[in-house]
Parts: sequence; C-alpha cells; structure tokens
Amino acid sequence: MVEVVYKLTCKRFSEALQIINKAVEIFDKADPNTERNFKVQLDVLAPVRLLFQNIERKKDESFPEIIGFLP
Repeated sequence: MVEVVYKLTCKRFSEALQIINKAVEIFDKADPNTERNFKVQLDVLAPVRLLFQNIERKKDESFPEIIGFLP
C-alpha cells in the first residue's frame, strides 16, 4: 500500500478557501434568512479558522528554534 502525503501549500489553501466561499455563497443565495445564513457561514468557516490558528501557533512555536534559542 502506498501512502500519499499532501502538503497544504498557500496555493492549495487558497483554492480550498475559494471552494468553501463558493459553497457559502450558494447557501446564501438559496436562503433569504440572513440570521440563518450568518450561522451557516460561522459553522462552515469554523474549521478553516481552527486550521489557520493551528498553523499560526505552530509558526510561533518554531520561531525560537529558527533563531537558535531554546523554547
């Protein structure tokens, strides 16, 4: 069995965000209820926010190693 590893590059992250934004737009146009649409947007984008926060946290954690300090 061959294991395929995908890296999340900036380009791939941008492509994923475009797809997610398109989905949110479709839901928004299909439902006139603005409160519900706002909740859908929050729910759909929550995992993206968590991923971005995790990436930022990892960058912050690795910074001392980059400049030669011990964490």
